[in-house]
Amino acid sequence: LKLYELEEELVDVGFFRINKSCLVNLKNVSSLRAEFDRRIKVTLINDEKLIVSRQFADNFKRRLGVKV
Repeated sequence: LKLYELEEELVDVGFFRINKSCLVNLKNVSSLRAEFDRRIKVTLINDEKLIVSRQFADNFKRRLGVKV
């Protein structure tokens, strides 16, 4: 499947697209940190760090219920 197809299938079970090449399970997010240029650094429960691109940042914050 293409990533956008996978995204459509997994959105209802807690996954969210954070950049052009990555989906993240929101249940595994342990912390968020604002970065330069409206990006967000996400730390997962396994200590992996990912970047939410500017393109997806506002929707990501809305999905988590964080003030935009």
